[in-house]
Amino acid sequence: MKSIEKIKLAYIAGFLDGDGSIFFQIIPRKDYKLKFQIRTSIAFYQDKDNLGILSWLKN
Repeated sequence: MKSIEKIKLAYIAGFLDGDGSIFFQIIPRKDYKLKFQIRTSIAFYQDKDNLGILSWLKN
């Protein structure tokens, strides 16, 4: 995993705060010891005219 500069981390945090979401799902799983799985997802939302920002985040 590559190291990320603090300024970039701050930008990502601000972008997530303004245009993103963090989801947590509890999924029943009979084959798991505690009978459930916790799934987390992070989503960023942006208009198609600003896809460069999402590409920057992805890379």
